[in-house]
Parts: sequence; structure tokens; C-alpha cells
Amino acid sequence: MAQDIDLMPPEASKKEKTAGSVNRTVNVTAIVSLLVVAAILLGLFGYQLFLASSAVRIDSQTKDAEEQILDQASKEITHRALVSKLDDTANFLNSRLLFAESYKIVLDVLKKSGAVVTGGELNNDGTFTIIGDAKSTKVFRSLVNAFNDEKFTEDLENIKLVSLTKIPEEPYKFMIEYKVLKRGLFVRPAEKEEPNN
Repeated sequence: MAQDIDLMPPEASKKEKTAGSVNRTVNVTAIVSLLVVAAILLGLFGYQLFLASSAVRIDSQTKDAEEQILDQASKEITHRALVSKLDDTANFLNSRLLFAESYKIVLDVLKKSGAVVTGGELNNDGTFTIIGDAKSTKVFRSLVNAFNDEKFTEDLENIKLVSLTKIPEEPYKFMIEYKVLKRGLFVRPAEKEEPNN
């Protein structure tokens, strides 16, 4: 077989080998540099996507938290208003004589005077109407005197005789009304005064 014959001078072949290895090194370095730059750019792009998705997630979580806070705030305001109204109602009802107690007081007065209750009605405005019979003027007079007693008028208010009728040979028939509760809502003492314009 034939041997390779090199016709080039030995210095020229060394230069050619050196130039080829330099070109190869430059090419490899350029490719590696491009790969490193591409990896850095991909990393920055991925980090940017991560930040954007985190911002969207945080924004939605913030909106959810705001809605929950606003919902809880409205519930808290409603709760406080209801508690305040319940306290006002309790104070109002505690300051007024209860219906059953007022009815008992009136029945005691009627029994002591000798009058007989034949009916009663509680109206929506807090007025209680009692219908009864008195056998004589003496019984009716003692009933009126009992209703005019100062102790009795401290417990109940607006006691009035609505009607008194007498049919011959029958007892006197009377109708009395009194207020169990004040009509309308409870008004605080500070709210009773109207501002001057």
C-alpha cells in the first residue's frame, strides 16, 4: 500500500493544524456561550412568568380577602345594630309594667270593689279594654276611687272610663281602658328633643 506523502513543508502543516484547532475552539466557545445566554434568557423568562402568575394569584387572594372582610364588616355592623336594638328593647320593656302584672293589679282592684269582669281585649296599640258589671252605685264608686288612688296611677297610665250603662233591673255595665305600653318605638331621652333650625 501506498503511504501518505506529505508534500507540504512541516511548518506549514503545523500552522494549518493550529489554525484549525483555534477555529474549532472559537466555534465551541461560541456555541457554549450561546447556550449559556439562551439558558439565562429562558431562566429570566420563566422567572417573569412565575412573577406574573404569583401577582395574579396574590391579586385574586387579595380580592377574596377584601370581599370576606366587607362581608364580615356588614355582618358585624348588623350584629351590633341588632344587639343595640335588643338592649334598647330590653330596657324599654324592663322600664314598663308587664301586661300580666298590670292585669293582675286591675283584677285585684275589681275584686276589692266588688265588680265582676265579663270580658277583656288587648289591642295592638297596647290598650287593654276591660268590660264588667257593678251591682250598685256603691260598688262602682269604690271602683272609681280605687282607680283614682295614687298608688294605682303610678303603675298604670291613661286609665279611662269608656262607657257606663244602666238598664233597669240589671247591674251597671262599664267599659274601662288603660294603656299597657306606650304606643310606638322606645325613644331615648336625648332623642326626644328636636334640634332647633
